[in-house]
Amino acid sequence: MWYDWRNNAVVIIHNFHDKPVEITFDAGIGDDGDILIDIADGTNSHASGGKHHMVLEPCGYRWYRAGGLDYLLNEVTFKL
Repeated sequence: MWYDWRNNAVVIIHNFHDKPVEITFDAGIGDDGDILIDIADGTNSHASGGKHHMVLEPCGYRWYRAGGLDYLLNEVTFKL
């Protein structure tokens, strides 16, 4: 599942099985989904052919951020 907000997305993947699961998926968010950044440890998942491929351990999960943080820069006004 994923949530979108201000040109950013959070992609959430859970394995509810007691065995490892191998998955291949398209993040479904265009070019911003080609690189997903793990929120917990900052590692990246790079799409190959538009698809991400990974193995989730039993009861494992990944939470990824997609898209830039440009909106933060656009809201900050520097005064000299």
